[in-house]
Amino acid sequence: MTYRHCVAVDLGASSGRIMLARYDSQHRALSLREIHRFANGLQQQAGFDTWDIDALEREIRHGLAMVCDEGIAVDSIGIDTWGWTTFCWTERATASACPSPTVTNAPTA
Repeated sequence: MTYRHCVAVDLGASSGRIMLARYDSQHRALSLREIHRFANGLQQQAGFDTWDIDALEREIRHGLAMVCDEGIAVDSIGIDTWGWTTFCWTERATASACPSPTVTNAPTA
């Protein structure tokens, strides 16, 4: 039997999870199993709401280790995140990426 194993990392607004997709090419069957689920909360940093990137990395690594502990050879990994694009405006009205869903001092049309 030939199997392909793909890991999906899904980072949502309040939680994340590691999913394992297994494709059995002989039977043309796809299965999906949750491996690990974890909280994803916002933290305040310099007055902005941000994700705790270090905690997310730890949880992702933990989930991947759980897959490897089962002796599964991973063929690919995909990561999906929840979020939106935000901008901060300076006095010169130039946009730059901002770690908060808040637009500040935005010029009006």
